[in-house]
Amino acid sequence: MKLISYLNRPEYIFRPTQVYQRFLQRTSSQAFERVQLPWGIEIKIRPNEDLGLAIWKMGVYDLCVTELLWRLIDPGETTLDIGANIGYMTSIMAQRVGKTGQVLCFEPHPEIYQELAENIQHWQATAGWNQIQPHSLALSDTAGEGFLETTSYFESNRGTASLAAENPSTSTALQAKKQGYTVQLQKLDALIDSAQKIGVAKIDVEGHEISVLKGASRLLSQSKIRDIIFEDHQAYPSPVTELLENHRYTLFRINKGFLKPVLSQSFNHHPFYSPFWEPPSYLATLDPQRTQQRLQHLGWQSLKTQTV
Repeated sequence: MKLISYLNRPEYIFRPTQVYQRFLQRTSSQAFERVQLPWGIEIKIRPNEDLGLAIWKMGVYDLCVTELLWRLIDPGETTLDIGANIGYMTSIMAQRVGKTGQVLCFEPHPEIYQELAENIQHWQATAGWNQIQPHSLALSDTAGEGFLETTSYFESNRGTASLAAENPSTSTALQAKKQGYTVQLQKLDALIDSAQKIGVAKIDVEGHEISVLKGASRLLSQSKIRDIIFEDHQAYPSPVTELLENHRYTLFRINKGFLKPVLSQSFNHHPFYSPFWEPPSYLATLDPQRTQQRLQHLGWQSLKTQTV
């Protein structure tokens, strides 16, 4: 029964070759591997850390957010990947906006940024993707410098670095212990032209979401960002959800159905545990009718093999 419950997953049903990858292929002993994603490009991953392992075994990561990006983004749009890590979500955005669109991605951790930049360079060389603009900085509600703190388990989960609380003594102590990096901070409002519209923004910044949004107050007030996908580990209503609702966004929790993502406006509990844990993610949209229309059809469109 346990095996059946593992196999009864969209990643396996819609891409049966992943069954071999999940159960029969040995875990890689290499520091890096290249994995072909369903949308036709390769990504360089670390198979011995959480994000890389999920991609290595499942072929994708966070299927609900993957599918939501796939359905919501239109060709020619501008999108934002805030907390891009090695560029998995960036690659989805680049595929969907096409060569007439634009993807701005932000990753402050210097080591991870180098891996992101290497993936982008590989996509430029193999797919002609020049629509991605990477930025080695952290978005916040102020410009200047901040300290990016790394955890004791960072090497096994390289998505856990977070900006230290704005307390000079705390930052100084962390720097003395070399538990992180000094990084550049910038407000999103300072980087986006007042005439530009954003189709979709994905925010994954380990608890710094409220500061990112405060730094985008002009864009939010002018309704320049149609859809925002974000993580929120706090109970509803949280500072993040209140800020977004005050800017006329409709909120949905993103749940994983078997045949497609399911959007819910019940915020009583976080999504259940799964073998590859996926974070509690939410969608804030200025156009809920469009969102519902995009999610009408069954099936995981992002899992269908594409070419570039």
